[in-house]
Amino acid sequence: MKRIVKWALLCAFSVFICAVLISCKKEPWPDTDPDISAVPSGFDDPEGPSVSKYELPNNDTSVTKLGYYSVDSSGRIIRATSLVSESKEITPELIIGYVTDSLEDESIVLKVDSISIEGKTCVISFDDSIRTVASEGIKLETAVLDAISQSILDNIDSVDAMCFRINNEAYSTTNLKFSIDSVYMER
Repeated sequence: MKRIVKWALLCAFSVFICAVLISCKKEPWPDTDPDISAVPSGFDDPEGPSVSKYELPNNDTSVTKLGYYSVDSSGRIIRATSLVSESKEITPELIIGYVTDSLEDESIVLKVDSISIEGKTCVISFDDSIRTVASEGIKLETAVLDAISQSILDNIDSVDAMCFRINNEAYSTTNLKFSIDSVYMER
C-alpha cells in the first residue's frame, strides 16, 4: 500500500514539474498587426467605422483601413477593420463581402442574392440563409441586420437608408416582417 502511495506521489510530482517547465518555455504570441484585429464596441462608439488611408512602410502600395461592424456568435455587435487596397472602390458589395466573411468566422453563414441602390436607399436581398440566422433568435437576426446597415451607412456617403428583402420579395422571417420597400435603418 505504501508503495502505491509513493508511486502515485512521484508520478504527480513529475507531472507537476513537467507542466511548470513547459509553461516557463512558452512565449506569448507576438502581436503582429494590432490595427487589423476586431475591437469589441457598440454603435455608441464615438469614432465608429471609418475609412482611413495609410501608406505601408517600405512598400509603394497604399491601403485604406475600412471599418465595419460584425456580430459574434452570442449576438453581440463588434467593430472590425480590414485593410483594402486603395485602388479598390469602397462599395456596398465590398462592405457586404467583409461583413459576411467575418460572420462566417463566427459560424453565421449568410448569402446575399443582390445589392442595388435605388435613389439613396441600399436594397439588399438575401437568399433563404437569413431564415437560418432568424431561427437562432431575434437578437442574432437584428444584430446581423444592424451590423450590415450601420457598416454601409457609415462608409457610403451616397446611401441614406437601408432596405432588406428575401429572394427579392418582402422580408419575412419568424421574427420580423417588412413590406418590400420598408426602410430598416436611416442615417
